[in-house]
Amino acid sequence: MAITRRQLVAEVNRKCKFSNQDGVEYIVRLIEEVITDALIRGQTIKLNGFLKLSTKQTKPRKITLKNKQYESKSKTVAYAKVSPSVQRKIQDKQEQQVDMDWLEEFSELPYDMQYDLVKIAKEQAKGLE
Repeated sequence: MAITRRQLVAEVNRKCKFSNQDGVEYIVRLIEEVITDALIRGQTIKLNGFLKLSTKQTKPRKITLKNKQYESKSKTVAYAKVSPSVQRKIQDKQEQQVDMDWLEEFSELPYDMQYDLVKIAKEQAKGLE
C-alpha cells in the first residue's frame, strides 16, 4: 500500500504538531519541486543515512515486435537507492512482525461468530488485569 501525498502531509503535521496543515503541505510541495528541479539539472540528491536520488542514461535497445526490428532511443531515467541503515531497519521490522494470518481466517467467519469470539477475548483480557 502506498502513502499518498495527503497521508504524508497529515503524518508530518501530526508529528510536528503544526497548527496549520496547509503549511506542511506547502513545505512538502517545495521539497518535491526542489528535488525535481535538481534531478532535471542532472544533480544527485543525497540524504545521508536515508536515500540517494539521481538520474542515469539508458542505452538504446533493439526490440523485435511482430517480426519487425525497432530501436529504442537512449533516455534519462530517475532512480533511487535506499541507504543500508534504512534497509536494516526494514528487515528488522519485518522479522519482528507478529504473524497475522489468523486475521484473514477470522474475517471469513460469520459475523455472529466473530462477535462471540471478541466477547470471549474481552472477558479473558479482564481476567488478566
